[in-house]
Amino acid sequence: MSVVVIGDWFVLKNFMLILNNICGWLGLDRVYLRNYRIVYKKMIEKFVCLKNILLICAIFNTDKKMEIGNLESTELSEKLHPKFKLLFDFVKNSDFDKLPAGRVDVDGDDVYVMNLSISGVAADSQPLEMHRKYIDVHILLGGKEIIGWKPLREIESYTQAYEESGDCALSDDTPRFFVELHPGEYCIVFPEDPHAPAIGDGPIRKLIGKVKI
Repeated sequence: MSVVVIGDWFVLKNFMLILNNICGWLGLDRVYLRNYRIVYKKMIEKFVCLKNILLICAIFNTDKKMEIGNLESTELSEKLHPKFKLLFDFVKNSDFDKLPAGRVDVDGDDVYVMNLSISGVAADSQPLEMHRKYIDVHILLGGKEIIGWKPLREIESYTQAYEESGDCALSDDTPRFFVELHPGEYCIVFPEDPHAPAIGDGPIRKLIGKVKI
């Protein structure tokens, strides 16, 4: 009988220690244990806060690197590379309908723009592109464009090995997800961002800013 009593005492002692730790975590004094509703409410508040923290951590730990933005507010994106401000200022202050199609130099080989009018293609026929020397900034001027994306480390097969002359490798892997751009929006893709641009079912008026790394 004494063994049972001693065992019960240790169980009760440990239980009280756990309760005290919970109260300390919730910022409560032990007196509040008399009101389970207060404890429950505090626990809900803490767990919601913890859930939000974990969600934020998940966002920052995601594989996704590419940047999505709008030309009306490029300040944050401009901090990602010293030449981005030069590119965005040029885009905002130029009439590309009056500029020649194809390559338009901004700062020689360091920064230039491809001025394009193209037709959208089906997602299953557009390969993922990968670059090493340049960052791509896809800027939509008209129409609607969908861009597929997949992490570089998950690429399983290549239809074209990297060619230095064109700064490009290709893969027929299926993108993990897609983003949709509307006029005035842009998508920045880095070398770790295999991407499938120009997906759509109509005409696409766009620019591709090329910024040397």
